Amino acid sequence: MREIQRKDKILLLGFNSELTEIKLSDHIIIRKGADHELEEIYDRIKYDNLKTQQFIIEYEYTESNESTFPRKLFKLLDDLNLFFAIFLGGKTKVAYALRHIMSEGEYRQAGFTTNPKVSAHFSEEYFLKIEDSEKIKDYWKRYQLQSENQPIQIALRRYLFSIQKSEQEDQVIDLMIAFEALLVKNNEGSIKRNIATRCSKFLSTKYDREEVYNILIKAYELRSEIVHGSSVELNEMDSREKHAYLGKIIVNLSELLRSCLYRKILEFTNLNSSEFIEELKREIA
Repeated sequence: MREIQRKDKILLLGFNSELTEIKLSDHIIIRKGADHELEEIYDRIKYDNLKTQQFIIEYEYTESNESTFPRKLFKLLDDLNLFFAIFLGGKTKVAYALRHIMSEGEYRQAGFTTNPKVSAHFSEEYFLKIEDSEKIKDYWKRYQLQSENQPIQIALRRYLFSIQKSEQEDQVIDLMIAFEALLVKNNEGSIKRNIATRCSKFLSTKYDREEVYNILIKAYELRSEIVHGSSVELNEMDSREKHAYLGKIIVNLSELLRSCLYRKILEFTNLNSSEFIEELKREIA
């Protein structure tokens, strides 16, 4: 099966920097786009507010010539959006990519990819300072090491789902699945109590331990009620009250999960899921 060389140019939304180029890895570079490159991307986008963005990610890789769906590109888009959510507070995102393939010694346009799950809206941008560039590269390297750990990948994927979905009840379910995948082994007693106890201890230097415990206990109970369609409290609310109530829960859960993932990736980079949970249990004992 023949491999072909590809190069994708991904528009960064909500990003700016004093630097003109940052090399995240051998195959991924953040850089300021040339005018002609940006115009090629702008021409494919219908939102005028995005046509002021100046930075792109250049991604070079090989893929089978039989692959019609850009799998590696979509995997990178998901990884970037997760990475930005965890380490840049979600200010930066990616959704659009101009694809190229190597043909007769030069790259030629091969299509344009839009990720419909990603909202094009952003309210503020992340500004990368020169002194923070090495830190971002280190964070990306540590993030990539988590790809070998299936339970943590489940947690990351469910966190991404919660960001991309608009249905609030689905967001609550995804967030609680993420906590379970990250903090609890299979067949390990009370899932609800283990999530609440371990997360509240793990984040106790940043948040009030009792408050975090109570948030997670109530959220897990709500998750179970949603799954079984038995939430009397939600059923008695009108749509406005329900939206506000669930919105507050989602904000709290998202921030706690983001903080857990942030600390796990940076401070416990090389621990697999089982080793990480055993470390949490030792901290609590």
